[in-house]
Amino acid sequence: MKIAVLGAGNTGRIMAFDLTQKGAEVRLFTGSPEKAAFMAKNGLVAEGRLEGHVHPALVTTDKGAVNACNSASCLLQKGRPRVRACSRTW
Repeated sequence: MKIAVLGAGNTGRIMAFDLTQKGAEVRLFTGSPEKAAFMAKNGLVAEGRLEGHVHPALVTTDKGAVNACNSASCLLQKGRPRVRACSRTW
C-alpha cells in the first residue's frame, strides 16, 4: 500500500515509522528542504515503545510526489513514543 504522510513533525514521523515498519510504501512530505535531505539520507530511528531504524520510500518537499497514494490519519495521545530523524530530534 502506498501512503502519503503530510508533515514530518512528531505525529508525521511516528506515522511514517510505524507504517514503513509494517511494510507500507511511505512517502513523507515536509516543507523543510533541510529535514527532507536529512531524513532521506539517514532514515528514522525510534526508541521507547517502538524500536528500530527505517527508511521511508520517499522523503520530499515536492507536493506532487505524494499524489496517487492511499491515505491514513492518526492522532497521538500525550506520552506516546516519539520518532527522531536519526541522531537528531526535530
